[in-house]
Amino acid sequence: MAITVAVLAEAVRDNYTAETVTDARMLRAIESALRYYSRYNPVIVTAELTTVANQYDYSLPADCVQLLELEYWPFGSPYSTSEDFQLWGSKPIAATMVDQVIRNMDRAQRIDAYGGYFEVIVAGPGGTVRLSPVPTSAINVPYRYYRVHELNEAQTSMPTLPPEDLEILGDLVVVALLSKWLNDFVTEPDYVRGLGKVTKRHLPQSITNRIRTLRQGVQQRYGGTVCVTG
Repeated sequence: MAITVAVLAEAVRDNYTAETVTDARMLRAIESALRYYSRYNPVIVTAELTTVANQYDYSLPADCVQLLELEYWPFGSPYSTSEDFQLWGSKPIAATMVDQVIRNMDRAQRIDAYGGYFEVIVAGPGGTVRLSPVPTSAINVPYRYYRVHELNEAQTSMPTLPPEDLEILGDLVVVALLSKWLNDFVTEPDYVRGLGKVTKRHLPQSITNRIRTLRQGVQQRYGGTVCVTG
């Protein structure tokens, strides 16, 4: 079941009591949290483009933040009728049996013989990928890409987000809300001049430390970032 905005907002308000958060601001904070979360665990989309003879460049979808894999075989398919490999452009490794080694060597040779190359020449949403050598006919080219988790059209749920990550996303929503306090404090005239009260002078660092702690959930579960989401 998809995480709903109502459930997430209730969880955030239970933990964030520093101020009253309007529904509109809560939605903006959720969208910010989804963008940050997607750096670590983006949506992976499978798609396909059809080549045009003598055309190098092809547009990527508007929601593509990073191209993950592309399988381009300009000289024919490397697959035999008895094989069902998903190569995605990578050569086989780590074989242990002699027959596996021979099979993998043959596979690698066929990849080199049939495989083409691609280059992302315009990165980011609505980017462009260039195929080489130039296609000479219409070929279906499968690829996969990362996109950001988003609210549904009605802005009531997050259908692509794993339900078990409700708490992680709630922490990231609190981060988005805390950022306003951090910005407000460091731009106050007295603080800028170094005249902040003792009780307030340490608040920005405390907020920064809290933000780091709240972000650890997604970092610990998914490791390092895999794409840039803006």
